[in-house]
Amino acid sequence: MVSVADIVKDFWNTYGRNYYQRYDYENLKTEEAAEIFKKLEEAMPVWKATAGNDAVNFSYTDPVDQSVSAN
Repeated sequence: MVSVADIVKDFWNTYGRNYYQRYDYENLKTEEAAEIFKKLEEAMPVWKATAGNDAVNFSYTDPVDQSVSAN
């Protein structure tokens, strides 16, 4: 029998560790949120330059009405 821990360790050995961090900006004023995202986007090249890292600015396209939610 294979455990979840075994699967995760095998994944980490094959692909490396991955991390996800989320912060909800819904209580920020639009101007404040825009400034935060500007700073995050400016930092992405530095993050990507570190071996094995990737960074993307998430957006979601609704499959029903095709509207796009950026950031």
